[in-house]
Amino acid sequence: MTDIPPGTSAPGEPVAAQAPVLAAAGGLRSERAHLLPTVALAAVIAAVVLGGMGLDRALAAPSAGTLDLGRSLTITAAPGWVLTPSAEGTTSAVQLRKADAILTAQAVDRSYSGDSASVIEEAKKELGDGTAQISFGDVHHSPIGGHDATYVSFQATITTSGRSGVVDGEVIAMVVGGEAVMFELAAPQGRLGSAGDDVQTMLESVRVGR
Repeated sequence: MTDIPPGTSAPGEPVAAQAPVLAAAGGLRSERAHLLPTVALAAVIAAVVLGGMGLDRALAAPSAGTLDLGRSLTITAAPGWVLTPSAEGTTSAVQLRKADAILTAQAVDRSYSGDSASVIEEAKKELGDGTAQISFGDVHHSPIGGHDATYVSFQATITTSGRSGVVDGEVIAMVVGGEAVMFELAAPQGRLGSAGDDVQTMLESVRVGR
């Protein structure tokens, strides 16, 4: 991916994570598609609307450690990444936060026979349908920890509850042990910072079982 200095973006182009985080097409089974808008938009809206709300509480907590993504998958949080207050007790998705960056993760299909690019194509459609203004970068493919993975960066303008703002982010799809997993990294415009390095580490930590 092309590096863009923190806090800047080319006109109309999404801001990419500051490290190589993690390309094909296909379709998803209908039951998985219903999960995507909830997971993806949750991180985007939180990044804009929450801002610094709850951040003191998050920073005071220890790193989240190894977490269950459901469907036999686990992920290990990088140092400083904690469960957000809104995600505590949630079993369908995991939402981690460090400073202004939020990473949402969810296992979205068991016994998946497609590729990660198919998941990304559906995610782009769902994000486009659920967001008034959004632009995507190029779709890329690069294995992560030996697993099939595809990612795409985005920039979106979000308005909710009378507040609005621009977020930068990246959607990453992986197929791990026959399980399709969706990740979304999001932060207010220009604030992804060094989150890409941590996200790379966390994605490489995804395992089937313990």
